[in-house]
Formats: sequence, C-alpha cells, structure tokens
Amino acid sequence: KDCLLFSEKSDMVKLTIKPEANQIIHRLQAHGFEAFAVGGCVRNALLGLCPHDWDICTNAKPEEMRAVFCDHVTHDFGLKHGTLVVMVGEEPYEVTTYRADEKEPWHYLWIGFEGALAERFSELPPVFADNMVLQRESEAAIWGKAEPGARVVITTTWSKDKTVAQADADGKWNASVATPSAGGPYEITFSDGEKTVLKNVLIGEVWICSGQSNMEMPMKGFAGQPTDGSAELIMGAKKSTLIRSCKVKRNPSFEVQYEGPATWYDHTPEGVAEASATAYFFAKRLYETLDIPIGIINVSWGGSTIEAWMSKELIGKEFDGCFKMDAHQTKQMPKNPHQTVALLYNGMLKPLVPFTAKGFIWYQGCSNTKRHEQYKRLQPSFVRMLRDAWNNAEMPFYFTQIAPYMYKNPDDREAGFFMWAQAQ
Repeated sequence: KDCLLFSEKSDMVKLTIKPEANQIIHRLQAHGFEAFAVGGCVRNALLGLCPHDWDICTNAKPEEMRAVFCDHVTHDFGLKHGTLVVMVGEEPYEVTTYRADEKEPWHYLWIGFEGALAERFSELPPVFADNMVLQRESEAAIWGKAEPGARVVITTTWSKDKTVAQADADGKWNASVATPSAGGPYEITFSDGEKTVLKNVLIGEVWICSGQSNMEMPMKGFAGQPTDGSAELIMGAKKSTLIRSCKVKRNPSFEVQYEGPATWYDHTPEGVAEASATAYFFAKRLYETLDIPIGIINVSWGGSTIEAWMSKELIGKEFDGCFKMDAHQTKQMPKNPHQTVALLYNGMLKPLVPFTAKGFIWYQGCSNTKRHEQYKRLQPSFVRMLRDAWNNAEMPFYFTQIAPYMYKNPDDREAGFFMWAQAQ
C-alpha cells in the first residue's frame, strides 16, 4: 500500500500509492522484476498534492511485461519508447522499461526532484499550460497555488498591465486577466519570487466539449475503428493552423477535485491525432469561418451517463430517489464509475470551473436511451448547472441529437423516442 522514498540525507518519506498502480507494481515484483512509481506522481505526492497519473518503471522489457499482464488489456502506443499501456478496469497505466538514452535504452534513469520541489509555486492546474487558448475579449479566469499569503504577480506579453492575486490560508489564489480581441502566440508570466512562464498561448474562442464515446473518439480513431477523413488532416497538420486541443484524462472521484489531469496539444500531427474528432471538426469550421484561434477542451468518457457529469447536490435536490447512491456511502469505486452519479463531475468537469469559455458542445445520450422521459428533465437541469457554475445564464450549449439507431432490438423504438426527448 505504501512506499518509502529516501533522499541523499537519508530522510524517509511515506507515500500512499493508488491501489490500481500498486496492483501493477506487486504483479511485476511477484514475477521477479523491479517496479517503482516515478515522475510527476512522486513529485506531487511530495508536495502534498493529489497525484492523478501514476507512471511506473521496471526492469522488465515490453515483451516481458506483456507476458506478466496477459490477462489484462494492453496497448502498444508507446512501445518505441519502451512503454506498454496496461488497462486496470477502465484506467490506463503507462509502464516503462528503464532507459537513459536512445543508444542504451534499457539502463536506469535517475531523476532529481530538488528543482521541482523548490519551485512549489509552479503548481498551476494542468489546464493552464503551454499551447493553451484563452477566451478573447474577456476577463479570463486563472487560478493556482502558492505559499499561503504569497503575492502572485501575473504579466502578459499582450498588455503592459499587471494583475496581482493574494494566496489564501490554503495557498489558493484566483485572478482574472483581460484578454484582447484575438491573436498570439503570447506568453504569461507568474511570479511570487520564483517565475513560471506559459508559452505559445493563443487568444481566440474556447469551447468545452463533453459527452460519451461519440465525443471521446479521437481523430486517430479507436482500435479497429478509424475516423473517416482524418488521415489526411493528421498527416497534413501544421502549427500555422491556430487550432489547439486539450484532453482531460479519465479521473472519477467521490470528492470534488481542485484540479484534473489535462494536456494541451499544438496543431501538429501528434496533437491532431489526439483531438476529439467531433470537437476538431467543430473547431475547424469555426476557425475557417471566424479566422481566429480556436481552443477545444475535451472532457468525455465513452459509455458515460448524463448523471455522472452532474453534481451530487443537484441530483439530490432535483432527482432524489431516482438513482442508486450506494457507492457514495461505501466510497468503493464501482466497476462503472462513468455511469455513477457525480463521479465524472467531481474529477473531470468541476476542476475546469471557471475556465473562461465561449460555450459548450455535448454529444451524449446513448447510455440514457432507456430513460428518455427522465432525460427530458436531466438535460435541462444539466445545462442550468453548467451556466450557474460558469456564472453565465446565456452561455451557448449545443448538442447532437443521437441517431434513431436500433440498439440491440431491431423493433426497439427507444432511440427514436430519445431523439425527440433531447429536443424537448
């Protein structure tokens, strides 16, 4: 359950490892291999922050890992770097063979944490990063953590003005920064004595894109399920096209999280391949029409139900008794967290509030088709929740009506009924 870390001064620190990551480590050790948690998860734990991604290194080579986890689904996405992705339930874990460089790929790589620990302030939520897009002509919300009471100064290369924020007793600070009409790339500098600089930042329109698999499906497609027309766009992607995408990783939680795991991608073949296909084509049309930078934030999970994206408080107030809440009482993560009330809201959606955006696009419903009458109430309630959270009663919300597909039973009319329920 726990691991012990030793510094050069022989100080000892105990860290609690996520059970699923620990399962992988113990499995490798049981087969005679070494295995350790490494990277950002260790840094965040040492800083007292909640790690979201647990990366693991081992002296097992990829083919040996595959044999160890023969009863798990595995993916070869990072195989050229010695990484095998092991699925534990719905969660992916990257397991990488020790390596130092390309010439000697199987040697130990020792990493010092002193620099990362010294720069405690640099812990901005992951949604604030290089390559991001901020909403144009707005007071863009920005927040982060610093030492309690610290004075945080924010400067940008698009303005001579300075914004000052004060960290509270918990070290949290909030600020708003005035943005221009559109343009970039720019830089944003944060300083409380130590500087953190975000680079390659664009100003344009930002859209939050959510739903289930029809929104989650990336431009590169799923295994055996290519995305029509994407290959040419991926291969021909150029940085000069001012479309950026942010992917929020799966992160169910019983408690509301301050931040969630997210990555911004530039418009490169690698970045376009990772973008939600639905969101990308939406962004492409906007970019060609408006001729300004477009940012899309993809926060989705295949097979998810709408109630998983809604807060526990809202469900209790407006849908009391309609859903099972056993998991929230036991705090045992269910096998279907993406279909459990509030778990995706807590760990994936709420951490984005109040990132300033133009609006939302929503592609969801297949997992709610058998409850089409209930959905007539759920979706409007969901929209109100979003607009309240972002403090914008007029915030646009566009949704896709699902196709009247014959799910399982050819005579089943529920999908057709559901399509009309969405419109009502």
